[in-house]
Amino acid sequence: TLHGALRTTRGAVAVVLRLEAGRIGYAGVGNIAATLIRRGEAASLPGRWGVVGYNAAPPPTAWLPWQAGDHIVLHSDGCSRLADLFLDRRLLHTHPALAAAVLMRDGCGRVDDQMVMVLRHPATL
Repeated sequence: TLHGALRTTRGAVAVVLRLEAGRIGYAGVGNIAATLIRRGEAASLPGRWGVVGYNAAPPPTAWLPWQAGDHIVLHSDGCSRLADLFLDRRLLHTHPALAAAVLMRDGCGRVDDQMVMVLRHPATL
């Protein structure tokens, strides 16, 4: 549906996260990165190169456990190494909005597009 709706535009990147009790589903297309951070370790979530509305093929879908203390860090290609930066800056117990601001300040270049989003599992840490 999204691909068809964007055919007359320049296109877009897209990520879909589906949060369910105990698990999270992920699918992404384009220059957008997603990383699951759990217990001080980072795991990249799979995506597919392409542009939604132009040449995107259906992306792979991953389902992963989602539990207290877990974080998802999403960012555009104007930012890099944000999962490492998240761990280096010890942002695990920081409010997600503040963590995203720190990552934007310290991990995003000044030339390309910039987007950072941090999600934290809603259970008490």
